[in-house]
Amino acid sequence: MAVAAFMPPRLVQYGPGESWDANGPAPALFQKYANALVRYIAKKSFDGGASSVIFEVSNEADIADSAPENWSDTNPSAYTLKPLGSWGRWLWWMDPAKYVLNQWPPLQSHTMSNAEDPTLSYPYQLDARRLPRQLLSVQKVFSQAIVNIRNELAANQSYNGKTLEMAGPALVGLSFNYYPAEKLPTLEEVFLDQTFNPLADTYLAKFNARLDRFSFHYYGSTDGTGGFAFFDNLVDKAKAKLDALKMNNANMPDVKLFLSEWGPTAYEATDVNYSHKGAAWTAAFLSEAVKKKISMGSYLIIGDGQGDPNITPFLGQASLLHKVPHGDSPADYYPKPVANLFKMYNKMSGQRVQAALTGGAGSHLNAFATWDGANSTANIMVYNYDPTRVFGNNISTETPEGISLEVDNLPFSDGSTVTIERYLIDANTSNLAKFYSDPTHPDPNLQRILLQRTINGGKLVLTGDALGLGVVLYRILPPTVVP
Repeated sequence: MAVAAFMPPRLVQYGPGESWDANGPAPALFQKYANALVRYIAKKSFDGGASSVIFEVSNEADIADSAPENWSDTNPSAYTLKPLGSWGRWLWWMDPAKYVLNQWPPLQSHTMSNAEDPTLSYPYQLDARRLPRQLLSVQKVFSQAIVNIRNELAANQSYNGKTLEMAGPALVGLSFNYYPAEKLPTLEEVFLDQTFNPLADTYLAKFNARLDRFSFHYYGSTDGTGGFAFFDNLVDKAKAKLDALKMNNANMPDVKLFLSEWGPTAYEATDVNYSHKGAAWTAAFLSEAVKKKISMGSYLIIGDGQGDPNITPFLGQASLLHKVPHGDSPADYYPKPVANLFKMYNKMSGQRVQAALTGGAGSHLNAFATWDGANSTANIMVYNYDPTRVFGNNISTETPEGISLEVDNLPFSDGSTVTIERYLIDANTSNLAKFYSDPTHPDPNLQRILLQRTINGGKLVLTGDALGLGVVLYRILPPTVVP
């Protein structure tokens, strides 16, 4: 649950958080508000069957502040910031009286056109370190709220084993792109310093706010190539910073990594999020995330609420379901290929096992496999991910790659016949984009076909299959099972 993105209406009269009187009514009112919010969300979630609730203070504070009102490229002095309160200013805790208000839009050049102090520019100039200014004080308020409500709920036996956790800072990692030459610490590294380094000499250090999970966001086309170099760099730096802080702070908890928002692409005007392209990217990315030991992740949206199939940006959202309303009648919900991919993963029970590939030069095939000993079921996922075809314009040149599958060490008798469930997502199958582009409207749900093969020497061999951009899952069931 992302919290603290906007100022509670009752606190507007006291101005931005950075200007609050420490001995005035605003801090106590904000703590009371945080307690009530955490209590309500925790109880509703636990009563509904959830085992854990993670609170994340603010969201994408490095990019998400609202555009100023009356903005003019030719007359920057004409604009005013959004007002405080609901759906107003995102960075509500920052006092604009302390900053230079002439820098917009986000992600602009670092070049200073005048002699102003870049550390005081608002909100996106060379040094973004002032963005966490007062952010840790907000984090601490919700940290205390978690402690308060956890103690309140401890007497309720029905909540035994339920957990409340704190995550942050939920940034998109832009400073990893914008500060390489200067070799400045990233905004995430500064946040962790302020949270855990007792010797840190930065703004509001030594707050000792609770942090159970270091959260960040990532989309596939971030680095412009569709590769994972940017993701790997961000994760490696975050881990290195956490390890260094842990060495010098014996009381620091073990902070897990939490990918609290992710998807194939943030650009909604393409078909990546609702075609087989997104499924191919996601299969490749999840293998990368497993390799990096990411403990938890959250896909951005369950369903796009706008639901108009004629408006591409809505269809193009990084959501799992596309909603098509029908006035007063019940809406239709169509799965996007990524949702079908998650259905594939949910079928892959058991433990991960080795999947070796012997593809030739230029192959884009890869694999992920599991073995479920309790049910004697092998699961082999093969995916074809080529970033130039996912994020480029040459998808029409796609040529399927042949697949020869060999599964060894199966505990089945020679000569026995096994059934293989084959699930496919590609340009023509289990694909919402094909559903809309083809007049016959092929079913966008995950499609399955059944195959049968004979076991020889504890081995199953399947030849003659092929996969273009997309994903295929083979589930090898024991001979006694007929699906």
